[in-house]
Amino acid sequence: MAENKSKRCQNFTFDEKDKLVKLMNTFKNVILNKKTDGTTNQAKNEAWVNLCTRFNSTGTTARSKESLMRVWEKMKTDAKLYKALSKSSHNGTGGGPSCVKTDIILEQVSDLMGRACKGITDVQDSDADKITEASSLPILGDETMEILIFQNENEMLSFLPVFQ
Repeated sequence: MAENKSKRCQNFTFDEKDKLVKLMNTFKNVILNKKTDGTTNQAKNEAWVNLCTRFNSTGTTARSKESLMRVWEKMKTDAKLYKALSKSSHNGTGGGPSCVKTDIILEQVSDLMGRACKGITDVQDSDADKITEASSLPILGDETMEILIFQNENEMLSFLPVFQ
């Protein structure tokens, strides 16, 4: 059997993860770029090498570029899950305290990632009809019925009775 297996390193400490997030903030415009052409990939690789050099210059445990990339991908995945659970817990019924513990590192990672982690919020449905007015119409004698008047993008009017 070949002895090609690399030895397992220590787990990343809280301080190391915090340092990685702070360094990632410096290189985020290059590393988090969505483009994948040759020059962009080369710039990303150089940014990771620079980040690794800076990371290892101040720490006690030397980390490889690959291990830093792996831990960053894991932190991104955990941040997305953390935000989803936080949102689910916040929107749940019943009140009371949140069941998700606050994690400072994952909060920082989700802030770095921006919309990629938080999703799109407050998106309005562009196909929805708009309520232009609500009015009451007399039906028989003294009785009235409320109706809602909708207007779609083609300026077509729709009437919807409101039953109480």
